[in-house]
Parts: sequence; structure tokens; C-alpha cells
Amino acid sequence: MRTTNFKNKRVFYDSRWHASKHECECYKKFKLLLERKKITDLKCQFCFVLYPAVYYNRSTGAFLLAPFVPEENKKWKKPKGFVNLQPAYRYYADFVVYYPDGSVVVYDAKGVKTDEYLRKKKMMLKVRNIEVKEI
Repeated sequence: MRTTNFKNKRVFYDSRWHASKHECECYKKFKLLLERKKITDLKCQFCFVLYPAVYYNRSTGAFLLAPFVPEENKKWKKPKGFVNLQPAYRYYADFVVYYPDGSVVVYDAKGVKTDEYLRKKKMMLKVRNIEVKEI
């Protein structure tokens, strides 16, 4: 098994891999809240597109921005003849929790706050108007 940057160990629980023991413990707590009907839905590793991919067609000189597709949480396929100039800038939230009152909260199980994480957290607030909470 290869080592990670921060010496965390991946954990397999409930038919899914978790990036760390801490993330797995948070998942267990959210699953318990889901079973007790304190939350209505739980999504793990949900992808938010912060900046779309930019594509270029060499023959026509046309540029194309990939659309935001957050609802399906799937990658968008580029059309034929276009090359990727800049990949999409994405943030993968550890947990997206839906509460019975209709509110949605994004949680991230953090041990080390890297510069990349802090940058994406700021962009989530500016671009998506969503605050990311660390647990």
C-alpha cells in the first residue's frame, strides 16, 4: 500500500473507501443521524465545479466553456474537434448534508489545512455562495 502525504490510512467501511480514519468516523456519525431522521440526505465526495473547463477548436478557432453540471455530479464530455486548454477547477466535498428544514451544509473532515484547500474554500464561498465547515 502506498503512503499518503500526511500519513493518513485509508479505511474501508460500509462498501466505500474513506481517505482517513477521521473521515470514516465522521461518516459513521452522519449515517447515525440519517438513521435517526435528524438529516434527510447525505452525499459523500460530491464534486463542485468552481471554474469550468475551457476548450478550443483548432480548425474553426472557436472557444467553448464546459457547462456547470453539479446536479448529476458527472464529468462533461467534450465535443469532437476540441482540445482542452484548461481543465475544470473542482472541489470535492467530503460530505454534503441535507437537513429537514431545507438547509444544506458542506462539511470537510480536515486534519491539515493545505493552501490548496484554503483557496478552494474561499472560491466555494465566492463562486457558489456555500460555506465549507471543517469537522
